[in-house]
Amino acid sequence: MERKRDLKSKQKSSVTSKVAENLKSSKFRFLNEQLYCSKSDDAVKMFKDADLFADYHEGYRQQVKKWPKNPLDLLISELKKDKYVDC
Repeated sequence: MERKRDLKSKQKSSVTSKVAENLKSSKFRFLNEQLYCSKSDDAVKMFKDADLFADYHEGYRQQVKKWPKNPLDLLISELKKDKYVDC
């Protein structure tokens, strides 16, 4: 009986964790869409809210782990090219 209860508890914890992860992903996508569709001034105002700023960056870190390449690494590689050295 104890093993069954432990198994149910682990399954519930796993489901809860997955739901929380999905919610973070959804919130990141929503905030990202808001940034792309907003004027710069509006995006700055939005991110003055420390909670939204933190949620966006937490979501970004979570999402970037799933991507084949980190877009920031691609930008860094590009900017290290000789054609940008004297800029």
